[in-house]
Amino acid sequence: MSINSVQLFGRLGQDPEAIWSDSGLRTKGSLAVTIDKTTTDWYALTAFGKTAEILANFTRKGEQIAIEGRIALSSWVDGAGNPRSKAEIVVESISLIAGNPKTSPTSSKSPIPVRQTVPATSISDDEAIDQIPF
Repeated sequence: MSINSVQLFGRLGQDPEAIWSDSGLRTKGSLAVTIDKTTTDWYALTAFGKTAEILANFTRKGEQIAIEGRIALSSWVDGAGNPRSKAEIVVESISLIAGNPKTSPTSSKSPIPVRQTVPATSISDDEAIDQIPF
């Protein structure tokens, strides 16, 4: 049996970048995790779906977050024939830390529109509120 699970607490190193594709919303970012007073580790983050919406709409550079996810490794050969590889954290859940100045989308950062896959009339407002992840 193997387990691929990671939990990190740190500060966003950049404003998350939302990217739409045929498969849905993906948000990319980076997380700085301070190890001690002189060492900081940096992690590439990728989130999908609702987690991507939360990351894109409710966070910005410098804010503290806690994430849970898994490590994804990818490798390829670049145009010059050199082997390349990259590790990133695929974020499966995110916790916004109290005290962050941004708790809702602001005019300085337009919210990412939510793409609905079911008709809006298929669930009630109460049911929709129950599905909010925080």
